[in-house]
Amino acid sequence: MNESINNLELLLAHLETNFSRINEHFDMKFYRSDKGKNIAYYNSTHCGTIGCLIGYAPECIPIIEDDYYASGKLHFYRYATRVFKSLTDDQCNFLFSSQWKEKDNTLQGTIARIKYFLDNPETDYMNWLHIDYNKYL
Repeated sequence: MNESINNLELLLAHLETNFSRINEHFDMKFYRSDKGKNIAYYNSTHCGTIGCLIGYAPECIPIIEDDYYASGKLHFYRYATRVFKSLTDDQCNFLFSSQWKEKDNTLQGTIARIKYFLDNPETDYMNWLHIDYNKYL
């Protein structure tokens, strides 16, 4: 789990350092949204699909050759599986699920969930949508 934890720490630092820029179009359902509409990706490292938080990860967690499709576009599922490989499905949902759009669609909430997870990696995340991470806001 150490590599996944280290990568979450890198992502957290990146989100906090670039809060204003990222927050402008942050959306837990779409990478770079504008008033509920997805903005087309502007290069091969920005997919424009569900997984917006993972969409920012290549800005701070290196991409390797195996992370790409044969066409040269980044394969986000392959990339995310590699950089967060030791996380369970429930942990990934707590951190990355597009369902957060309905409950807490903020960058601040996303940062709080990462902080909560880093402090509580052994928590049972089965009921991930109902975990109280508010003290990290």
